[in-house]
Amino acid sequence: SNPYALAAATAECRAQPVLLGIARDNCQALRRKIKQGLGADVLVISGGISMGNADFVGTVIQECGVKVQFAKVRQRPGQPFTYGLFKSKPVFCLPGNPVSALLVFEIYIRPALLRMMGSQAPSRQKITATIVRDICVKPGKTYFLRVRIWSRAGAFYAGLTGPQGSGIMKSMVSADGILIVPDTVERIKKGEQWPIILL
Repeated sequence: SNPYALAAATAECRAQPVLLGIARDNCQALRRKIKQGLGADVLVISGGISMGNADFVGTVIQECGVKVQFAKVRQRPGQPFTYGLFKSKPVFCLPGNPVSALLVFEIYIRPALLRMMGSQAPSRQKITATIVRDICVKPGKTYFLRVRIWSRAGAFYAGLTGPQGSGIMKSMVSADGILIVPDTVERIKKGEQWPIILL
């Protein structure tokens, strides 16, 4: 599902997606696809970037001349996210879990594409909403939580879309916005007001 979801998100930015197809989990197949993709203005790779025995993307992109700027971020979902440059071209390596891939696209790639195309306002609109139930997370990582938003008496309210696992696509499909919980926060209390990025 990731190629189609990411292609749709790319097209929504008015960029032109080119699907390269699936590369099998071996270095030779990856190398062929990555070299093909490096001919584009931006390369987005989904999957193969974590710590599994068949996750070769990090190694192969460097063999192809990509200079990795960072590998892994302290966030959830999307921790394996890796970013590099091939000459001046951005290379984004996304996790394979569908929610992780779309969230990383939304938070990092969408603004980058819009900026590259000359947009002066690449960020999505934000609102402030009242949280309707306590939310607990483990400190040490930034959390991107998917929320539903509704209004009542001129005020906005937000609640989680349900379980927030990185493989639960419904959590993303049902979302109106993203609640960003900083890595120093352990609990958001019911009734607190927090900024929400609108989708």
